[in-house]
Amino acid sequence: MRRTGEDSPALRFEPADDPLGTLAFRRLTDRAHEAYGIALHYQPAEDEEAATREAMSHALLSVSFGFAAAAPERIATDPSWA
Repeated sequence: MRRTGEDSPALRFEPADDPLGTLAFRRLTDRAHEAYGIALHYQPAEDEEAATREAMSHALLSVSFGFAAAAPERIATDPSWA
């Protein structure tokens, strides 16, 4: 059975699981989850592994600039990096 973005537990983010549970981080993970589901839906079903890889690359691309922009701020406010 082929997985969709909705039933992929690895892509679900629960704020209580991670100290990065800020609103911006939640929005980025929601965007990645949505992009993964959309991309997976439109991938051909013949090769599930290739379809999953392609969908994951779309999910990462959809949030990569947001994570890159947020990283310096996160490091600057983290006391363990001080």
